[in-house]
This record gives sequence, C-alpha cells and structure tokens, in this order.
Amino acid sequence: MSSVHKHQRRRTKKSYIKTRFVTFRSHLIWDFCARKFIWSQEETEKVAFSKSRRLVMVRSLLHLLPVAIAVILIYFNIWQYYVGGELAGPTGQDSQKLGALQFAGKLHELMMLATISAIVFSYIRAQLTFGEGVSIGTLLAGHQFSTISNLWSMEFWCAVYSAKVQKKGGRRQKWWLIVVITVATLLGVSVGPSSNNLMRPRLDWWKAGGTEFWLDATQAALFPLNYSTDGIPASCSQFDNDTACPYGDFDSLINQRIAFWPKMTWLGSMPEKALSKGQMSLREVMNYYRSPRLSPGALISGHYETSVRAPKAGIADALTELIRLWALAAANRDHGKRFRYRVDASFEAEALLPEVQAYCLLHNETGATPDKEFMLVFTNITNGTNNGAVPYTQVMTAPASNDSNLWLRNALFNPNITDAGAIL
Repeated sequence: MSSVHKHQRRRTKKSYIKTRFVTFRSHLIWDFCARKFIWSQEETEKVAFSKSRRLVMVRSLLHLLPVAIAVILIYFNIWQYYVGGELAGPTGQDSQKLGALQFAGKLHELMMLATISAIVFSYIRAQLTFGEGVSIGTLLAGHQFSTISNLWSMEFWCAVYSAKVQKKGGRRQKWWLIVVITVATLLGVSVGPSSNNLMRPRLDWWKAGGTEFWLDATQAALFPLNYSTDGIPASCSQFDNDTACPYGDFDSLINQRIAFWPKMTWLGSMPEKALSKGQMSLREVMNYYRSPRLSPGALISGHYETSVRAPKAGIADALTELIRLWALAAANRDHGKRFRYRVDASFEAEALLPEVQAYCLLHNETGATPDKEFMLVFTNITNGTNNGAVPYTQVMTAPASNDSNLWLRNALFNPNITDAGAIL
C-alpha cells in the first residue's frame, strides 16, 4: 500500500498526460508529442492498480458518452418524439441526413464495443491480480466478444471447464467471469443493429389530439324514418345548385356517375368514387358492384353487393371546420409548433354512415325472380363481416329485424308510389 502512495507522489505532469493518452488507446499520439517536445520516454514502473479518483474519473469518460447516447435514444423511442415532415437542417436533403445518422450509429456502435471491451479486460485483470487467475484462452476475451461464435469457441469452453473443476473457494469468481463474457458477447452482436434502428426516424402517422363535437339537430332529423318535404326551403322547388337542398349537388352525380351509364356493357365497370360538395366540405360517394361470381351477368367487380355510401353532410362540414381550427392551433400553440412541419395530416370521425343498396332485376309482387329470391346483404364496414341477409318480401312488408336496417319511404319523387325508398 505504501509503494502505491510513494509512486503517486513521484508522478509528474508528463506522466498524467501519458496516462490520459494511454487510457484512450492513443499511444501513437503520445509518442509523437514526446518526440516533438523532446520528452523522455523511459519506461516507468508498471502499476496494475492505482488508487486515484482522478484516474477513475478519466477512465469513466470512456463509458459515459456511449451510455448517455444509448439512454437518450431509448428515451426518445419509448416516449416517442415527433420530428416533423423532414429532419432538421436544409430542406430536401433527407437522404444525406439519413446517411449521416447511419454513420453516427456506426460510431456509437464502436464506442459501445470499446466500453464493453474495457469492462471485460478490467474484470480479467482483477481476476489475475486478486483472484485465482484465469485460463490462457480467457486472456483475449476482450477482443473476441464481438462475434457470436465466441460462445462455442474452444477458448470459451476451456474457461467453462476451468470454472467447473475449480476448487470451491474460487469457483464463484470463475462462473462470474463466464457470465460477464456471455453478456458481453450478446451485447457485442446486438448493439450495432439496435443503435442504427433506434437512431433512424420512422415514417408513420402521429396522433395529434382529438375532440368531440355535436350537431345541432335531433336524431329524427339526422336519421328520419320517412322522407317528406317538411323543413325543406321553398326555394328548393326549383332545381339549382344550392347545397342546402336535398338534391343541390345532383349535377355532380350526373357528371361523375350517370354520364358513364350510356357507355356501360356487361363486361364494363364504372369509377368507384364521386365527389359531392356540401356547404363546407367535399364528400366521397363510394359505390360498389355485385361480383359476377355471385350474380351471373353482373358487372366485373370484386364486391358481392351493389351499394352506395357517403358521410352525412353535417358531420363532414363539422369535421372540415375542426380541421381548420386544428391547423391554426398547431401553428400557434407552443406544444404544437412542430406539427407545422408535417408532410400530411389525416382526420377521421366516428359516426354512423348511411348506405343504400340496389338490385336491378325484374320481380313480381311476392319478390320472386325467375331464378332465385332477391336477398339484401348488410355489411359491417368496420370489420368487413356480414350482419345477415333479409329477403325482399320482408323488407316490403315491414322493417327489418335489425334496428340499423330501416325501410325509408320516399315521397319526394312521386307521392303515388309508396314502396319506393332506400334501405339504410
């Protein structure tokens, strides 16, 4: 113990500088500086362990930086961090930025391997100095842990055998050395891919908040059981483009849907989308056709039903207004400033969606057709499953058993026809 303190008192400034270069494996730099400044390079007394807190702090710098980077990366990936539409820096150069991140990930991998190697060698040096010693093959474990083949190498299993035949006094230390080498090997082969994956941002949809909104209307007004002229403005008696009228955007359907009918053939198809404008929004009117596999002579399509569905006009208008308010809040609020750098934004609202089904085939009063009975199939658009089929005769006589499937009698087009309507 006294020789250690005596050695510490004889240390000079040059010895401290050399210690720092040697700590970070920079022997060449030390040799260059010694030759440049004409420092003596005489061999000094070799000290296996030195009781110096300052030296411990210097050696800890080798572990501090890679571990801190790993903790920061894990924190950002667990709690998630929104980067924005592109990475920070000059715009339009994301490929170069991602390449720089990949290079940084490789540097972090090398630093992690260096700190793991230092830990393994420190444990081996402690076993050589204070323990029962180690096998010859274990001396190079600090250089061999970066490959998974180290776990079935001859040197590793020699160390295992040495721990197995070791006397009871030092057997625990031997097995702890085996555990350290095993953990170091598993970390050595995984830190590289893990660091690169954690450092590269992922393109995905980011949850940016939400709210609830209400429509200033009753349930009967939103989902009426019978269509009538009650509540419709008198100005709607004339055909115009007023979106407040039930048929105010009928010209869009004429141009985008009905215009294709004269060119239709039995082997033809039509677009599956049409845009219908409202007071504040544009709605997608989706239409599907019955598959020819299920109905001979039908149009070519992969769907087993002929139906049309579109969002409610009031819900679409309210959602459009909320989108405008969200964009203003994202640009002005401190917590939402990063959302202004978004590439795209998608908004959705959970609401009931009306659907109209049609079956163009001659039938008699009982609903029978020359080949089979007409069935209406109701689909759950959330998961794509069927809610059951209802015969046409049941629909004509009474509402369906399912409360969500209602027969709506429409008196707007021809009051004398009482059985014309839609199934929602």
